[in-house]
Amino acid sequence: MTTYPYVIVGAGMAGNAAIAGIRSQDPTGEILVVGEEPFLPYPRPPLSKGLWRHDRLESLWENLDDGPLGVHYQLGSPVIEIDLPAHRICTDNGSQFTYEKLLLALGGRPRRLEGSAAYVYYPGTIREHVRLALSQPQ
Repeated sequence: MTTYPYVIVGAGMAGNAAIAGIRSQDPTGEILVVGEEPFLPYPRPPLSKGLWRHDRLESLWENLDDGPLGVHYQLGSPVIEIDLPAHRICTDNGSQFTYEKLLLALGGRPRRLEGSAAYVYYPGTIREHVRLALSQPQ
């Protein structure tokens, strides 16, 4: 089991901002970022506009600074258990990590309307934004 000085649960904009905050205080501490989505942090407000302008998806990722010891990502596997006394998190793929400091930087999700049709879009994840962008006339 790997131990990290810093673990951030949430690989969105808040998690990315937390990386910058940690780096301003500790430029060398290793950071693990755990996220449910299988994508690096991306800014949600400019996401839909960029996709509608047909920008390349790679241009939308946040500017990531790995620092001397690096930022490590565990993406596509959400945290399913936090053991506070043991300073340990577990993900749904069975990975376990221990930490010195833990930050929960969780995002929100739009509420889905019961019985909504397939043509109703719920922007909030990159998959929904891509689905919406692909449905636009060229």
